[in-house]
Amino acid sequence: MRRLKMIQPPPGVMLKEAYLLFGRFDGALIFESPDAKTAMNFVLKVATPGVYKTETLVALPAEEF
Repeated sequence: MRRLKMIQPPPGVMLKEAYLLFGRFDGALIFESPDAKTAMNFVLKVATPGVYKTETLVALPAEEF
């Protein structure tokens, strides 16, 4: 939890929610990013190599379709 509170998103990234999970993953971050490259850089900055496994999902609002 302490590490989650220390996360400082870069400009353009808005951290919306942080969840602690039971199961396959220990946590989930919900954030908005202006583009995929910015999102990737944020995930790579937050995820310590060798410590965390990450899975990135792109969500699109249903009203856009």
